[in-house]
Amino acid sequence: MKTTFKLAFVACLMMLSLACHAQKPIPAIDQAFDKFVQDLSQDDLVTSSTMNTYNIGMMKGFEFAVPGKKQKMVDTFHKALLSNSRLAYISFTKKAGSASIETNRVGYGNNNSATYLFGAHKDRNYNLQYIRDCKDSTMRYVYALVWYPGKNDVVLGSVYKFYSKDPQTYKTSLSYKMKADQGLDSLVFLGNIRYNKNLVRSYDLDMTPPKDAAEFIMQLNTLRAAFKNARDQYPYLGNQVTRRTLQTGVANKIVKLCKGYAKLLNADEKKFCATSLNGMKKDTDDEYLQSLLELTANSLRK
Repeated sequence: MKTTFKLAFVACLMMLSLACHAQKPIPAIDQAFDKFVQDLSQDDLVTSSTMNTYNIGMMKGFEFAVPGKKQKMVDTFHKALLSNSRLAYISFTKKAGSASIETNRVGYGNNNSATYLFGAHKDRNYNLQYIRDCKDSTMRYVYALVWYPGKNDVVLGSVYKFYSKDPQTYKTSLSYKMKADQGLDSLVFLGNIRYNKNLVRSYDLDMTPPKDAAEFIMQLNTLRAAFKNARDQYPYLGNQVTRRTLQTGVANKIVKLCKGYAKLLNADEKKFCATSLNGMKKDTDDEYLQSLLELTANSLRK
């Protein structure tokens, strides 16, 4: 009986081993990044580069111009990022021509004091993956690829690797204030603070009054991302109090922004912002907030 059990156990181990070997390995993002940059350099396709190290962390950036016949190397890295997106705690992708106005600002450098904006150009493709450092839970990597068609069948773009403190792990008070243009990286952090009864104070955004339409829309982008992020971070019924409290704080900021500074917008910009606010109604199950967003949107159309 014991011999039969041992044989069966060994057979199971062999089957598991064979199954593992049969699976096609997915290239690690870091290896794929190094291979992509190496190929660009070897073929003399890098047009400029930036490499900086800090007390904690670093950033590498390479701009490139790839002939159309070699576009496969760009597509290969793009697919590697997508293949590993299941390992990411944030994924941000955006196709050229997308109607979405969402952007993503990555913090890096000492205390994440520097930021890099992605998603602002409508004619460009974006793929960003945020991966936590398995050896240091307070740190994270961000891999970013941007590409778009240039002249004479050339693919232009840039590739980046950031390694810096994960904003979600910061130990900071609930009165933490963020600049309105800090973007999604910081907003995700705000969505993961350990909240208490003063929860809404965590969205005490220190918003500088916008001076023009561009700043108005940038601030609305940030608030919209925060509103959606509250839904994504707390989607379940048991979290509805947290979700609604966060979304109420953000909605109040949206009302204040629109009521106070909509005069900076032209007719088309007002229509665009109104449509965006109405689209946000699906991100909350609170009928009051839905009505508030609709009322604010209607005020922009007047």
